[in-house]
Amino acid sequence: MWARSFLLSDEHFTISNSAAIQIAGNSHLTNAQLLSVFGGDVDRNIFRIPLDQRRAELESLPWVAHATVMRLLPNRIRVGIVERTPVAFVRNGTKIGLVDSNGVLFDVPDPQPENGLAPHYSFPVLTGISPDDPLSTRSARVRLYLEFMAGLDAGGEAISKQVSEVDLSYPDDVKAIVADSNSHTNLLVHFGSSKYLDRYHQYQQHLGEWKTQCPRLASVDMRYEQQVVLEPCTAAPEATATAAVERPVPIIPVLHSTLKAKPPVRHKPLLKVNGKAKRAAHGAAR
Repeated sequence: MWARSFLLSDEHFTISNSAAIQIAGNSHLTNAQLLSVFGGDVDRNIFRIPLDQRRAELESLPWVAHATVMRLLPNRIRVGIVERTPVAFVRNGTKIGLVDSNGVLFDVPDPQPENGLAPHYSFPVLTGISPDDPLSTRSARVRLYLEFMAGLDAGGEAISKQVSEVDLSYPDDVKAIVADSNSHTNLLVHFGSSKYLDRYHQYQQHLGEWKTQCPRLASVDMRYEQQVVLEPCTAAPEATATAAVERPVPIIPVLHSTLKAKPPVRHKPLLKVNGKAKRAAHGAAR
């Protein structure tokens, strides 16, 4: 009892100031932000500080993935921080935040006080992930995003750098805004849920011809094995028929559509008959 009373009351075991709380591992969170957890512990006996509670409070901070808190006798506290690693931006309405590989959302850090600069990230922006979603849903969608980006880069071409935005609203249809370096424009590409690299290569191989057929092309749907949907494609009907018959797209027949339904309406093939575009008979192959 005497020893316990001594440890709890002797001034040698008192945290004299905030400098006695040593913090390591933080790069985005400032010491001041972390020390706020220990605000009531200055001038407090080191043995009266609830270490588990302080660790839990630190880990409740959005940027903190893991924390350790230990006593260093006679009168110091050591704090170790493992911060979250962001993998993408997330857009919710007009707000842009960050997300890690586990689906945890957190804010973009404030500028660093030493230089006034905010950290620079080079990530796509994700949509289809909401703070209202359960963590399990957010985690699954971030895994899908990471699989998609890894799939694009499987050939060592760093294709993912061409992606500026990824929509994960429908897990069976990953949609991405992809830069077209030739025209300095961006196109929406539907990649489905597999064969990401193959579909990107097919997209790149035929993009020039598709843009010739559809000068205002904004969206390319690559999900289907036997057709590609181009939107919008506002060429004249006869010109469209000519493109479909006289200038067939190799490997992938093109279905022109301005519909947004999923899956798209599949029209019967167009044939050129007596100089006019006609619908094929019901018995025509599909």
